[in-house]
Amino acid sequence: MGTSALDGAAPGGKPWPIARKKKRNQYGLGSMGRASSAGIELAVAVVAFLVLGWWLDGKLGTSPWLTLVGLVFGSGVGFRSLWKASQEALQRADDEDQD
Repeated sequence: MGTSALDGAAPGGKPWPIARKKKRNQYGLGSMGRASSAGIELAVAVVAFLVLGWWLDGKLGTSPWLTLVGLVFGSGVGFRSLWKASQEALQRADDEDQD
């Protein structure tokens, strides 16, 4: 009697090779969440320091200088946070590649 694909053997009587499960890609929803939180941190830092500078300008009468300082400082803080998040993501990707 011959073998068929239904009886669990490959042609020639050898068993079918077992498909290896690929390592689950970690760049799915988890990394999307980390990326979106980094973007939100950037936006919040810029807006928070911009509003703080605008408020201080109103109190001290130094318009528009403290608003501009707040914009620059908030951008620096936000981009530092974004840089840190990207470096952590690269490190995670390198660690996964080594495993």
